Amino acid sequence: PYGEIADGLWLPRGGMYALVQALQRLAASLNVRIYTETDIKQVIPDGRRCRWVVLPDSTAQDFDAVILNADAPAARERLLRDVPGAPRLPAMTPAVLTFYIGLRRPPGGLGHHTVFMPQDARTAFRDLMAGCRVPPDLPFYVAVPSLTDPTLAPDGQATLFILVPLPLPAKCPASGADDLVGFGRGYVMRRLKRHGIEIVEPDILFETAWTPRDWESRFCLHQASAFGAAHTLRQIGPWRWPNRDPYIRGLYYVGASTVPGTGLPTVTISGRLTVERMLHDAR
Repeated sequence: PYGEIADGLWLPRGGMYALVQALQRLAASLNVRIYTETDIKQVIPDGRRCRWVVLPDSTAQDFDAVILNADAPAARERLLRDVPGAPRLPAMTPAVLTFYIGLRRPPGGLGHHTVFMPQDARTAFRDLMAGCRVPPDLPFYVAVPSLTDPTLAPDGQATLFILVPLPLPAKCPASGADDLVGFGRGYVMRRLKRHGIEIVEPDILFETAWTPRDWESRFCLHQASAFGAAHTLRQIGPWRWPNRDPYIRGLYYVGASTVPGTGLPTVTISGRLTVERMLHDAR
C-alpha cells in the first residue's frame, strides 16, 4: 500500500491499545460518559427514525442518534430484527485464529513483522476465500512488538502475536472445530522450527488464544469475519456499506465493513467520517 511505502509503518507508544486509551481520554475531556460491559439487545426505530436502544435489563433509552460500531452487517442483522431497508449482505474477509504469548526472552530470527507464506499460495488463498476447507499449508503472520517498544514487556522478555487466517466457520465447519487451537498452534510451531526459530515450552510465560468464534462473540462480527467486508470491486467506494443507514434516519455505522474500508488507519477514518455525517444531519 502507498502509505506503508511512502511513510513507513508506525506503532503507537504503549502498543495498539494506547490508541483506544487516547480516544477514551479525549472523550472524557469532552464530558462523554462511557458505559463498559453493557450489551445492547436491540435498536428500535420509530417509523423511519432511530429512537430507542434496549439494554440488557430490557429497559429502553431514547437517543437522538445511534452509532453502531459492531460489524455493520452483524449489527443490522442482530440488533434491528425485521426492520426493512438493510443493504445487501456483503462478501466477507476470512476468519482468524490468534495467539498472544509472553516469552522469557526475545525469539531469534523474527523482526517486528514477519509473514510466512505457503508453497502454493494461489491454492491456499483460494481455499481461504472460497471457504471450502482449511488449507494444509497455511499462511500466517507473527509480530514481536516489544522489539520496537520495549515497554510492552518486562525487561529482557518479549511479547509475541500470531495470526492465522481461516475460512469462515459458516462455510467451513473445521474453522470452528474443538481442536482448532491445538491444530493451529502445532502448525505454526513446526513451521517456525523449519526456519530455525524454536520457541521452547519453558520460555512461554503466558499464552492465550482466540478462535474465530471468540472473535465473533467479542466484537459482534458477521460470520466471524475478522476484517469485515472484502475489498472486492463492488464493495469499495460508493458500493460499500454506508456510514449512514439508507432507511433509518439517525442510525450510523462505523468500522471495517463500512466506508472507507478495512485496516486500522482506514477504520479510524471511518470514525471521523461517521461523526462528520452525524453532525451534518443534526444541523
